[in-house]
Amino acid sequence: RALEACGARGDLAGSAESALAMAAGHDYAAVLIDQMLPGMDGLELCRRLRRGGLGAPAVIMSARDDLAGEIGPAGADGYLV
Repeated sequence: RALEACGARGDLAGSAESALAMAAGHDYAAVLIDQMLPGMDGLELCRRLRRGGLGAPAVIMSARDDLAGEIGPAGADGYLV
């Protein structure tokens, strides 16, 4: 809703697996990933998106404030606590 209020369009995936499927068919300008997904966590999702060719900026959202050392190796561009 916040994206739409700013004039942007967003897609919502209910799981990491559905996010991977959605990303395969789209060229996103940016990706916002929740760290605490059921099953596969957000860092692994980001790794797989990067291996799949995602070139858009990827930002991880997390309640954890200690991810700084983990986001780079996962391919994320930043994170929000």
